Amino acid sequence: MVMGLVTVMGADLIEAVYVSLLGTDELAALGFTFPIVMLLQSMTMGLGVGASSVVARKIGADQRVRAKLIISHSLVITVIFVGIVILVVSTQISQIFDVLGAEENIKLMALEFMRVWFYGLPFFAVAMVATSLMRAAGDVSTPGYLMAAGSFLQVLFGPALIFGFSDWDGFGLKGAAIAFIVARTTTFFLAIYF
Repeated sequence: MVMGLVTVMGADLIEAVYVSLLGTDELAALGFTFPIVMLLQSMTMGLGVGASSVVARKIGADQRVRAKLIISHSLVITVIFVGIVILVVSTQISQIFDVLGAEENIKLMALEFMRVWFYGLPFFAVAMVATSLMRAAGDVSTPGYLMAAGSFLQVLFGPALIFGFSDWDGFGLKGAAIAFIVARTTTFFLAIYF
C-alpha cells in the first residue's frame, strides 16, 4: 500500500517537473488543479478503505460468498459515485478556479487539463478500490506493483505526450492529463485481470 501511494505521489511530482519545463503559466495552471485532483483521488481512496474493511471482516468470518457480493457492490457503487462527483464538479469547475483566485489565462489552461483528466478518474477510482479489495482478500503485494506500474507508465509517457517527439509538438499541459489516463486505464485493466 505504502509503495503504491508513494509511487502515485511521485508520479504527480515528476509530472509537475515536466510541466514546469513548459512555462510558469502552465505550472501555475497545474497548481490550481492540485487541490481538486487530490480531493477526488482521496475520495476514491476512502471508498477503497471502507470497502476493504467490510470485505476483510466477511472473509475473516468465513463468509466468502457474502464477501464476493460486497466486492461487486463496492465496484458498482464506486462507478456511480465517481460519475456523480464528475458531473457535479465538472459543472462547477470554472467557479472553483475563480474562488481559488486563478487568472483568466491560467484558468483556461487548468480547465483544459481537468476536462481531459476527468476521463481518467473512473479508471483510477475502480483500480484504487480494486487494489484495496485485493489487500482485504490477502494479496498485499500485487496492489503495490499495479499502482507502481501505473505510476511508471505515467512518468514514461508524460514527456512524449507533453513535449512531443520528432516533428510533432505534443499536447502541452493537456498531455499530462492524457498520460494520467493512459497510465490509470492500464492499471484498471491489470487490476481487473488480476
